[in-house]
Amino acid sequence: MIPNLTFSPLQRADFNGSLDDRKKVLSELEMNLESGKIIITMQGNFHLTKTQVQFSEAYLLHDHQLEQSVKWWLNERISFEKIIAQYHSYDAHLMWQDWPRHYAMRVLAGSGPIACGSNIFAFFPEALGIRPRTPTDVFGMEFIDIWNNIFQQSIFPCVHEGFDHQSQLEVTSILSYHLDQAIYLAAVFHEIGHRAGPWKVSPVSHPQLKLSRFHWGVVGEIATDSLLVAHLSDFPEIAYFVTLQRLFWFGRRGYRENPISGLTNEDNDGWLGSYLWEKLRATGAIARNELNHKWKINGEKLVETYQNITTEIDKLGAECLNLERPQQELIDNWMRSKVEWKPAIGFIVSDELRELFERCSLIPEVPHFSTAMSLADMRSLGEEFNRELT
Repeated sequence: MIPNLTFSPLQRADFNGSLDDRKKVLSELEMNLESGKIIITMQGNFHLTKTQVQFSEAYLLHDHQLEQSVKWWLNERISFEKIIAQYHSYDAHLMWQDWPRHYAMRVLAGSGPIACGSNIFAFFPEALGIRPRTPTDVFGMEFIDIWNNIFQQSIFPCVHEGFDHQSQLEVTSILSYHLDQAIYLAAVFHEIGHRAGPWKVSPVSHPQLKLSRFHWGVVGEIATDSLLVAHLSDFPEIAYFVTLQRLFWFGRRGYRENPISGLTNEDNDGWLGSYLWEKLRATGAIARNELNHKWKINGEKLVETYQNITTEIDKLGAECLNLERPQQELIDNWMRSKVEWKPAIGFIVSDELRELFERCSLIPEVPHFSTAMSLADMRSLGEEFNRELT
């Protein structure tokens, strides 16, 4: 029997309710996560990154075993302390250098944005419309099984369609064996990266930088991704994980409806897919296999690519801080120099990337996600389980 297999009290949240009520829900949710509850129940209106404020009900399994196995995995190759020391060398003002409160979760049953398959994490207290004040106020949930489903049903099939046989074997043999561990490890250091460098956003952004949410998303996301790949160079799984989800999960979204631009003009993650493709091509991390006209990936050059991105993004941050003119103008110009842009259309997907996405046209952009149990069965099971305990 799994120790401490108990259901948390149902967390009822109303995004539009009073601040005191939302803080109470937040406090109870934190308590249940930190006390070791295995099954976390949530119900109410939440704001997740890829959906608007919507009602959701979910039964989540807190995967303590995965969290522990990732810590062992990390310490087998290097150590958490050594990697944090690298981050601290990069940014001497790095805030809150402990393991972040980011939990590995699996969706047992649910409806709405938590269980729809489009959102791969929930970030609190923002999901309840509350602004954090310090890093200790922030915690997140990574939906491991939703991520896994995306890779199995969408990303790996895209690799099969677009890349040569050697690349397929290398990617699947390295990443698939440790996929769940890579998902959670990347999520942990993604959060740490949001606390470092000029583009830090956790718990608040640099006070001298004034950017739109879209522009912050662009520079903030690629900044933390490039840092985690560079600092976790002992883990080739991480370089493949970040690269493939940027290209085929975020970058390909919206292509079917708009094969000219995809979501490059609406979603910062969509734009970053195109930007990353151009960087990978420039460093030779991705190159054309002339024998079969598919693409090949060079794992050794991936880390170099992200190191180059860190240098470029940090330089951009320094220029923003030294500018007297509007900073968004500088970011706009930089973005237009990196991804093709036309006045009447905006950003457009390159011919090469469009060709790759076309090869994947029969593969779902957002694969269907099925929970392990129905909501009705899970409700009944929870009631019976807690009745037996009492």
